[in-house]
Amino acid sequence: MGDCKSIVIVGAGGLGREVLATIEASNAAGGEWNVVGFLDSNRNLVGSELAGVRILGDDEWCARNRDDSLRFICAIG
Repeated sequence: MGDCKSIVIVGAGGLGREVLATIEASNAAGGEWNVVGFLDSNRNLVGSELAGVRILGDDEWCARNRDDSLRFICAIG
């Protein structure tokens, strides 16, 4: 097994919840993903949680939190 990889899910709607469930299933089967949080264009959601995972902000969050080790997955349907 390798190092745990950090991932941010872009989109906090239905597809975002499905992607989170897939990541959690992967982790249960031996995957090593740390879900940092969700990004969403709806600024009213910032700071709230979806399925226990924090909504970090919108796409501007990326510019303020530059980290080459982060992975992103687009969950906008």
